Amino acid sequence: MRHSMLTATTALAALTILVLAGCGVGAAGPEAKISETTDKYFRALSSRDTTKACAQLTARARRAFDPSCSAAMEKIATRVGTDRLAHAADEGSSISVDGSSGSATPKGLNGVRLGLVAAEPNWLIDSGFALEDRQ
Repeated sequence: MRHSMLTATTALAALTILVLAGCGVGAAGPEAKISETTDKYFRALSSRDTTKACAQLTARARRAFDPSCSAAMEKIATRVGTDRLAHAADEGSSISVDGSSGSATPKGLNGVRLGLVAAEPNWLIDSGFALEDRQ
């Protein structure tokens, strides 16, 4: 009896692992990672966490700001508006991936397009970070 109970428990555990593997539990794909990066960026800007916002940018993108990335992030948050940034995070983005580069077009920000690059284990924003409206 104990042997059959142990066998049934082992079989159930194996089945659970197979089901979870089939449901996408595991490593996130590039689209999910791009979405996570853009979400962090918008939420950081909307809460004025300029250090966290800067951390979502590539080193090249951070060097584009003079004198500091944090000061530039504060200006972007003020210009775009924290409510609008939070709304963009809530609404999500249309995402496309081409190898190690990708883009995110956030809903509600008038054609803003973020360019991202793979930077294992994450993706980082390399262009479009100033969130200039294209009307």
